[in-house]
Amino acid sequence: MKNLPKDYPVQLNPMELEFCKIQAENRQSNKEKDGVPTKNTSNRSETEIHYQGCIGERVVAKALGLYPDLSIEHKSAANGTDDGEFVLEGGFRLDVKFTKYERGKLLVSPNKKDAPIEIYCLVTSSDIEDEYYIRGFVSRQTLFVELNLWPQQPSGRMAYQLHQSQLITLDEAIESSLTPLGKSNPEVPKAS
Repeated sequence: MKNLPKDYPVQLNPMELEFCKIQAENRQSNKEKDGVPTKNTSNRSETEIHYQGCIGERVVAKALGLYPDLSIEHKSAANGTDDGEFVLEGGFRLDVKFTKYERGKLLVSPNKKDAPIEIYCLVTSSDIEDEYYIRGFVSRQTLFVELNLWPQQPSGRMAYQLHQSQLITLDEAIESSLTPLGKSNPEVPKAS
């Protein structure tokens, strides 16, 4: 498996972006059909949130040479149906988070704390059209510590949060994930 450094650029072509759009529309349609209530507190539509998530997933799949997650079902950590987008070599589960903000933070819901996901990844937009960055990775052992739990702005909802400077390479996150949760957790790097 390819080790990805921090701030790894990935370009998506128009066809890949169109597929993300169709996938996002189908995810939202299924969510509505299943009667799942929205928890969206942003000014973005639910479909836009799904679209950005699909982009993040596609970016990571392309960078790692993995088959992209093509699912259109609604996943939820709260009801136990979200177990990440990818299973990496060695059985490590990877969940991708996306933000349109180039300097945005990794935000993970407290509902994910009990999900069977070992590694989280942050993907962001860039100033260049159709170019995205894999900003880095973190193991659940490093992420899910009380020190990282803060209210989101402006909603006030709690989330585990890390700055990009606190993220590490994929290999480092895999190594860190081998430490049992609650046992000598690696120290979280200070935000810079």
